[in-house]
Amino acid sequence: MRNEPVEVLEHAGLIVKVLQDETEENPRDWDNLSKFVFFHKRYDLPNELNLDINQFSSGDEIGKHLREELGAEIVVPVYMYDHSGISISRHYRYPYDDPWDAGQVGFAVVLSSDILKEYSVEHITEIIRHKALAVLDSEIATYNAYLTGDVYGYVVETPDGEYVSSCWGYYGDDEVSGFKVAKSDGQASAEWWAAEHERLAKELAAKVEASFAV
Repeated sequence: MRNEPVEVLEHAGLIVKVLQDETEENPRDWDNLSKFVFFHKRYDLPNELNLDINQFSSGDEIGKHLREELGAEIVVPVYMYDHSGISISRHYRYPYDDPWDAGQVGFAVVLSSDILKEYSVEHITEIIRHKALAVLDSEIATYNAYLTGDVYGYVVETPDGEYVSSCWGYYGDDEVSGFKVAKSDGQASAEWWAAEHERLAKELAAKVEASFAV
């Protein structure tokens, strides 16, 4: 069951409701380029290469293992901020550098074999590496949106409450909140349906007029 709308607005003669998506998918179930290797005692976070943290004495040792033994081309540390909910980032800056509520939670990696397959190349150039890193950043941002609840959808209705359209699964990123994108798309959908309704009404009126002219 959907929760109460975060915002309700009238647009193009219709009602647009923006809601938090409570049935959002875990983006780590998607076909991702990156692999997350996270370790935490209290949270069930992805460890997609099934590493046993007890085999290593430090984060540096884990990073070395990822590169030399598992063939990771890209290995970046990921930090978690735990305060009234959790969020993650690969950038060691506020609040992820907080000495009390933050710390490194693991690594995000892209395996060399996955890069070669994804981009259909035989060698990893610097340009290809930058492309893969950009994808990794995007996948971290999407998972962070999932963790923080920055996932929204919209419903467009008539003023009488009749369903018109809807769309769900707007995940936020580092630049734009999922809420803002869902709201914008909801308004665009309302405009389209209002224009379509007007077009159909004019067509019907023209047909009625033509029938009386016969």
